[in-house]
Amino acid sequence: MTKLILSATLFILSFLNVCAQKGKTFPGMEAKTLEGTAVSLPQNLKGKNSMLCIVYSKKSEAALESWLRPVVNTFLVSNPLDPDPFKGNMYFVIMLSGIKDVASNVIENKLKKGLDRNYWKNVVIYQGPIKDYLENLEFGKKDDPYFCVLDKNGVISYSTTGSYTDDKLQEIESKVSEE
Repeated sequence: MTKLILSATLFILSFLNVCAQKGKTFPGMEAKTLEGTAVSLPQNLKGKNSMLCIVYSKKSEAALESWLRPVVNTFLVSNPLDPDPFKGNMYFVIMLSGIKDVASNVIENKLKKGLDRNYWKNVVIYQGPIKDYLENLEFGKKDDPYFCVLDKNGVISYSTTGSYTDDKLQEIESKVSEE
């Protein structure tokens, strides 16, 4: 019984941690796409609802892979059967901290080799200190990807973390589609 109560408490606390971001403005971040274009988040996103997938550890790779196909198919692939395609912004944000330029270039080149060139504009690399972002966005576990939906003003309207589920993607779609 004690284990059940402890598990329930940890689940609730982790849920509160993810939901605590709601209503916060996404903190400013200077980064670049795999194409080499400079991006200022959330400034470059304003005016459109946006979805960001943020990772800051190699440990998140397995959970992130569960999201890749559903996210790409939902937000990036043109679908002639969909009369109202996604008109917002969608970025995968890779946060690198404490990595020398040489190591950063190796990671960037690996991403480029493994990703269709059409999606390079949707992958953003931030290199610099991440402690303030982790605290401001209330990120916890390194082995989880974090998803934030930003409204047209750069304010977080929804967030989730962890491996893919249909329910999570439907909630993201719903929030991104709000006017």
